[in-house]
Amino acid sequence: MSVARMKGDKAACDTLYSLIIRSEGECERCHVQCPCETAPKKHTKGCPLTTSHIIGRRFSATRTYEPNGQSLCFSCHRRFTDWPVEFSHWITESIGTEAYDELVERSREVTKMDWSEERERLKVRAKMLGVL
Repeated sequence: MSVARMKGDKAACDTLYSLIIRSEGECERCHVQCPCETAPKKHTKGCPLTTSHIIGRRFSATRTYEPNGQSLCFSCHRRFTDWPVEFSHWITESIGTEAYDELVERSREVTKMDWSEERERLKVRAKMLGVL
């Protein structure tokens, strides 16, 4: 069964956001390095790095907000998905309770995202980081 993929500006925002978050080139937890020869502009199939959201992607206000994203290797991302209490402890240690509380508050903002405008903002940011 194939996975349904989004299209349009929102999908483009997710792609740009992922490049921005993974631009450091390593897992923020275990520090495994990205081996992709074309990184940071393009990660090849099999790249161990993923983009993890602290607050889930369903919340538009934090979906493409940089402080809400982390670059994690597949193993760390999977571990945190399977062990949410461990993830909670790690978030508290890595960004602090105050920053987490700010993310929660931001996620609760009712917003109607202009994904076309957000796409342009992310393009500018990606260019600044040299990933586009």
